[in-house]
Amino acid sequence: MFACYIFKKKKMQYVLDKTIMKQLREQLELTPSTLDLNGSLTYEKPEKRKRKYDETDFKRDVLPCVIKLIKVDANLEELMLGSNNLYSSDIERLCIILQTNRTLKKLDLNNNNHFGTTGYQHIAQMLMTNEHLQDLKLSNGIMFDDGVTLIMEALVSNTALKYIDISSNKISPLDALRIHNMLLKNKHLASVNMEINYIGDGGATWIAEALEKNNSLKNIKLGWNNLLDDAAMAFAKMLRVNNSLEALNLKCNKFSAGAMQTFAEALKINTGLVELNVINAIDTEGAIHICEALKSNTTLKKLSLRANNIKGAAKSIASMLACNTLTEIDIAFCWFDATDVEHVCRAIETNTSLKTIDVECSKCATDELCRNALKANTTFISSDVDDGRRLATRNIRFQKYVREEKINLLLSLKKSDVIMPWHIQKQFFTFVTTAKYRLCPSDLRIWDE
Repeated sequence: MFACYIFKKKKMQYVLDKTIMKQLREQLELTPSTLDLNGSLTYEKPEKRKRKYDETDFKRDVLPCVIKLIKVDANLEELMLGSNNLYSSDIERLCIILQTNRTLKKLDLNNNNHFGTTGYQHIAQMLMTNEHLQDLKLSNGIMFDDGVTLIMEALVSNTALKYIDISSNKISPLDALRIHNMLLKNKHLASVNMEINYIGDGGATWIAEALEKNNSLKNIKLGWNNLLDDAAMAFAKMLRVNNSLEALNLKCNKFSAGAMQTFAEALKINTGLVELNVINAIDTEGAIHICEALKSNTTLKKLSLRANNIKGAAKSIASMLACNTLTEIDIAFCWFDATDVEHVCRAIETNTSLKTIDVECSKCATDELCRNALKANTTFISSDVDDGRRLATRNIRFQKYVREEKINLLLSLKKSDVIMPWHIQKQFFTFVTTAKYRLCPSDLRIWDE
């Protein structure tokens, strides 16, 4: 009887494995070389009932099949296992296979925060032996000191990895020192994402010092790290000697006008930086300093000044656009009034390099000014120019639409797809949540009716 039970159980598991493998292969046919298993996988059981995997199901049934697929599929280049609550034992099984894998190039393990030190130890061992993985995402994993130490030590000897995401991992200034040591020795890493951590001025100074001697890193993201003036001064010093860094993201920190003046002086000298992001990080004087510096800088192509209260900097932005070679600028939500927008629009009319501009929701902006400027300029590829008052009018029409009880015609909308004045958004999303309805971008047409 017991032997019969074991045989039946094995047979059911075999049928289940076969079903799962079939679905994984079907997904690979839809998205060649990429297997997206972020979250949970919907599958069809042998008894033809559809259900969703919970965490236990995923680890017990799906993960072994994924590992088998990695072994046999020579075309699998990207594997996404984010938000699956994986533990160190699960990571161990995966990393053992990846140590000798020659095909996988991208691995996404975001939002798995139960690895522990043991889990990161397995990842580190894999990185020291794997010579083909180029992209590793470990965002929101709660690495702490031990995890950072293990990964950075592994990257010292790794020659394949080009991009690593360690954002939202509670990385401290002490961890930044370990990153500093890695950057001094690793000459192959091209991009690092360290956003939403706690490195502070001390940690940023360590990283900037490492970048003075590192010529391989092209892109670094340090947004939301509580960086202040000392960090800005350290990066200014770095930019004077480093001409290999192409993208610097410092958004959502806080820099004074004096620090940005020093930073701007470095921009005059630097000949490598192509993209600068200081969203919600500077004041009017800081923006003016940057614009003045960019008049003589011909290498920077993308500038993001979004969400900074820089109302008085419109003239400087306009004069900079008149003689600079920027191809993309973001000045949305910068508290510009009609006069400010007029200055920018006049510069747009004669600018020959700009291809993309965003001045969305500038207060009191006028459609006619922007429309005329865009007509006069023949180089634009895209623009996002909107008037807060017109959006408010659209919202009134939308509210009327809701009152007429036509909400049942609307299906599925992400927050990021909604464009409306800030003071209305909270009320709008509260309504949508309580009504249990979601909208989709295609339904935005009702705002123009």
